[in-house]
Amino acid sequence: MVQPDSDHGSLQQWLWSVPLRQSTHQMSDVFTKIDRLYVVGVHQGWPTVCNEATVRHYARRCARRPPSTGKRVEQRSRKLEAACFMRYALCSATDQLLSMLRRWILKAANDAMREVEVILLRVGRDS
Repeated sequence: MVQPDSDHGSLQQWLWSVPLRQSTHQMSDVFTKIDRLYVVGVHQGWPTVCNEATVRHYARRCARRPPSTGKRVEQRSRKLEAACFMRYALCSATDQLLSMLRRWILKAANDAMREVEVILLRVGRDS
């Protein structure tokens, strides 16, 4: 996860990054993150005994650790942290996308409402 990715610094950094704007380009990037995590299969076969707090704890441990110290962590712990990190990244990206989509829909509805009001004012003035 820490090795350089073709389009991004490292997969870990890219998955952990938060969109800075609410543009359609940023939404596309979040869709790409979600698609990438689905291809890996993060959404499947997750144990029900692993609650959200546990996933968040291990995900943050993985995200905060410098890549150089990651190799010193025991293999089993590293696998658990990586799995939790990817699961948390999927949940986080989905939440981000839903929030961005909600804002985008509200903006589109408000813009449409303003245009309708302008048209109604013109029609009322012309009659």
